[in-house]
Amino acid sequence: MGRKLTTIFAADIAQYSQHVEDDEIATLAHLANLRQSMDAIIRAHEGSIANTAGDSVIAVFDSAVEAVLAAIEIQAAHKHYNETVPVAQRLKYRIGINIGDVTVQQNGDGLGGGVNIAARLESI
Repeated sequence: MGRKLTTIFAADIAQYSQHVEDDEIATLAHLANLRQSMDAIIRAHEGSIANTAGDSVIAVFDSAVEAVLAAIEIQAAHKHYNETVPVAQRLKYRIGINIGDVTVQQNGDGLGGGVNIAARLESI
């Protein structure tokens, strides 16, 4: 386990629990589609996914510029996808980015204050 200065990308769907409550099957199908594009964009911008839980994604990037470019591309791809989805079923990812120190666990997870700040920014 070691510490590393990195760019942390935190993403989470607004009102996810409500979407699941309203229509779990459609929500999970849309989530899978959005994650497929998100994961590919993160990799294309030389990022790696450090943690996931439900609708949440924590990714790390060596470059802050690449993290921001990935976030912009993800938002554009998700906007395009959502144009094909009924309004009530549209899932909208919020993304926060922070440069900070993380503790890298043996399984590759990144933890610590830098991650927490990125997650707080995402909710804004």
